[in-house]
Amino acid sequence: MADNENETVHTLNACRHCLGKIIAAHDGRLVDFTGDNFLAEFRSATQALRGAWAAQNEIDVENAKLPIERKMQYRLGLHLGEVLSQEGRLYGDGVNIAARLESIVEPGGV
Repeated sequence: MADNENETVHTLNACRHCLGKIIAAHDGRLVDFTGDNFLAEFRSATQALRGAWAAQNEIDVENAKLPIERKMQYRLGLHLGEVLSQEGRLYGDGVNIAARLESIVEPGGV
């Protein structure tokens, strides 16, 4: 962001669009996308895992087209627990646990 805000925002928006399509294709719902973080909900654990791998693969494809300084890498954390859905938002330990798992994953991993 510090080197080129406009290009970084452009890349983030392209990732958001790409991830949104992949999540929807795997019976998921993009709940939130802030900066380079996103939260998605899936109908099943299988769809979540397939969607996560598909997302990482697609980001790799898109990154291959970009110079090193514009490449994006996501760390994806999955949790199979219950969440509370209220007014389109997700709450609960499941969300917190997924965020903690995400923080220990290698960039580009699930």
